[in-house]
Amino acid sequence: FQKYVIFLLIAAIFGSNAWQINNAIASLTTNEIDQALEKNIRFQELSGKLTEKSSSLTDINSIVTSTTSDLKSLRSEKASLADQLNILQYLTEQNESQMHSIESQIANKNNEIKIRETQLETIEKEIVNMKSILKEYARVLYNESEKSTLEMLLESETFAEAITKIRDIELVEGEGEKVFTRIHNLYDQIGREKQQIAADTNKLEMLKKETIRKQNEIALTLAARQTLLKLTENNEKRFQMLLEMAKERQQLLSQTVADLTSRLALERQDIVEKLKEQAEKAKQLGQSTIMLWPLDPSEGITAYFDDPGYKSYFGVNHGAIDIRVPQGTPIQAPEYGYVYSVYQNGFDYAYILLAHADDTFTLYGHVSEVLAKEGDMVSQGQIIGKTGGMPGTIGAGLMTTGPHLHFEVHKNGQKINPLTVLPEIK
Repeated sequence: FQKYVIFLLIAAIFGSNAWQINNAIASLTTNEIDQALEKNIRFQELSGKLTEKSSSLTDINSIVTSTTSDLKSLRSEKASLADQLNILQYLTEQNESQMHSIESQIANKNNEIKIRETQLETIEKEIVNMKSILKEYARVLYNESEKSTLEMLLESETFAEAITKIRDIELVEGEGEKVFTRIHNLYDQIGREKQQIAADTNKLEMLKKETIRKQNEIALTLAARQTLLKLTENNEKRFQMLLEMAKERQQLLSQTVADLTSRLALERQDIVEKLKEQAEKAKQLGQSTIMLWPLDPSEGITAYFDDPGYKSYFGVNHGAIDIRVPQGTPIQAPEYGYVYSVYQNGFDYAYILLAHADDTFTLYGHVSEVLAKEGDMVSQGQIIGKTGGMPGTIGAGLMTTGPHLHFEVHKNGQKINPLTVLPEIK
């Protein structure tokens, strides 16, 4: 083996808890090289599994879940440009696979709707036929019912003939009742078929929207790759230099937030009082005083509070949780608050800092779009921005491996685990 061996191994999707293998360069031993090659083969196997699953699974989210579970077993020691680029490549391939799966579901759903519409036409034709039969039964019954039993006996030549007429009328009545019941059941069936067609049509529209979202994500990922190459000039040393700068800014941000949280009570007592008043008012009105999730956490947490994997990968502590969500997901204020600080500067790490009652602050990182400005008072549930985190996109910074929301909670000047104040994920 040559002294400089480079292998590319992606080991992360949708969040900064993902693990990656660093470029192996310089003084690698033969054993280390063999291990690296073995892990690269493992990645190729996982890529094959993703392709197989995308063609057979009907649940879109299960593809993400299964591949994430597989890739978590692959870990790295530090971030590298090669890993970042491979993450983007993998995200592109994954989105394409999921999009093909969705397109297959759309085709199947279209076929199901056509089959049900054909069944509906058949039922409606049968109802028309049944109505015609019922009309004939009604005509016979009407003509005969005008006569009394005595009249039928007098008109009949024999008693047996009269009995036969009476039995025929009873038979017509019985068959007419069956036809009426059949029509009633057919109308019930039509109702069910129409409800199912409406549900299928709604699912179809959702799938079509998902396809458009996946197409947008693919385009965004490809653009992010080009941006990352431009920012780093496709040079590992430049990437590491920028990453070190990002670490310094992250540490400076932590100190800045600590300073801000300690200064609010001193410099803006009016804001502190307003936050307290609003919290008390909400309590008196019986409104929820529980901090809500800033967005839907159903896709999972990719990095936990003080996650050792994050520190291993980026070299800094992780005083937050990372919530996996698609790029551009709306962020809502978890409770009434004051937009204390906002920072956004091109591709640099962007954040929003909210102040709440009881000396509580929340911070939202890797923001791709800010929809609230400093000095705003925001209500619980109000949209304040949109998520980012895709490497090489606006507001993401370099300390990220995929789309997610970085969420911090500060209490009495200290970072605390957000999961201790948020509702349990069901």
